Amino acid sequence: MVQISLKNLSKSYGDNKVIEGISLETKEKEFIVLVGPSGSGKSTIIRIIAGLEKEFSGDLYFAEELVNDLEPKDRNLSMVFQNYALYPHKTVFDNIAFPLVIRGEKKKDISKKVESAAQKVGLEEYLKRKPAELSGGQKQRVAVARAIVKEPKVFLMDEPLSNLDAKLRASTRQEIRKLYSELNSTFVYVTHDQVEAMSLGDRIAILNDGKIQQFDTPTNVYHDPANSFVASFIGSPPCNILHLTTEKILELNIFESMATAQSLLKATDGGLQIGIRPEFLKLRTKLLMGILEDAGFKESDTRLCAIEVIVTNIENLGEVVLIYGRLSPEFSEDPDKLDEIIAKVNLSDFAELGPQVGYKLELLFDRSYIYLFDKHSKERIR
Repeated sequence: MVQISLKNLSKSYGDNKVIEGISLETKEKEFIVLVGPSGSGKSTIIRIIAGLEKEFSGDLYFAEELVNDLEPKDRNLSMVFQNYALYPHKTVFDNIAFPLVIRGEKKKDISKKVESAAQKVGLEEYLKRKPAELSGGQKQRVAVARAIVKEPKVFLMDEPLSNLDAKLRASTRQEIRKLYSELNSTFVYVTHDQVEAMSLGDRIAILNDGKIQQFDTPTNVYHDPANSFVASFIGSPPCNILHLTTEKILELNIFESMATAQSLLKATDGGLQIGIRPEFLKLRTKLLMGILEDAGFKESDTRLCAIEVIVTNIENLGEVVLIYGRLSPEFSEDPDKLDEIIAKVNLSDFAELGPQVGYKLELLFDRSYIYLFDKHSKERIR
């Protein structure tokens, strides 16, 4: 296991800056996920760690050792690629054994290591087969086993599940996490899928436009986003970002005092955005209002806020219902560009009201659960 330190890494292709001023530090034997949209720079970072990108500025350390100029073969790491990179003419055994053959290890030792790696990923019965005889999931396991046999201190994975179907991705995520717990390695994993990031990583580095937007635990990036990009990128369904008129912001009693509201509006030049997760938007039902009343939460309580939306689509997922809508024009900062809103509500609440596409709905939320963002800088206001 090894600690990896990235210090002010930057990489450009001509005038195109791929990553800019990237700095982060892993702990020993930690599972780090780099996640972000296409072109955010995550694959460039993992290629720099692997030694496959040479022309960059900044420093890369494994523990206390500067490895900028160290060849990939000398970095004691293994990498699993998106396309698996298997030799079609070799058996599963020979594909897994290949790094050890190149290293010049004895046949007896190679056999033991290959069999051990195959057992870890459930490939014992497939060692004599060739890649063409395997499913996509099995090919992915061969690539992982080939990485395991090298017994690396650093384990790199670049979008390894992107070629698998949704069901297989879910089961393979569990296998990778189990494998991580068994190996004495630091893992760096690249994905564009925020579900993979949230379920696999001890910590997640969220990238956009070549910069780290936030580096934290899955819980913190979800419940305590650093900016509006993180809030809207992490979460399924994503966080709602609302652009309300100044009048509605003041009218909704989102702030404890009018002075606080006016101060923030002035500080942001009127560019105040409100973030609210779909699960915190509630329908005004008799059941809900009764529960609130029993809890001593009166409808007149200033913590309770309401917005109006026009329903555009409904997805019934069984226990929960996703209600898609657009912010009513009288609430919107720009009536010609109405904010899209998603509410995640209980089936029982939905059934009580029975809304349909085209209905105008009132959605309630507790102001304690909102995020505030500066529209211009996108940064969180705390």
